[in-house]
Amino acid sequence: MLFFPEFIQAMIVALMIAVPVCAIYQRAGFNPMWAAMLFIPVFGVFFVVFHLGWFPWPNQQNKPAGE
Repeated sequence: MLFFPEFIQAMIVALMIAVPVCAIYQRAGFNPMWAAMLFIPVFGVFFVVFHLGWFPWPNQQNKPAGE
């Protein structure tokens, strides 16, 4: 029973991070459901940062550099 309060606290923090990340994914042109990766322990945040940092954004595909 001692695990339950920590689990709820972790889920609340993950939701506080997931809502803005959904908005970032949507503005970048990705499916906002990629933010669900945040709920994977340890590696979720690293995956989201890697995905946003290294994959080409769909809304920037046809724009010339500098715009």
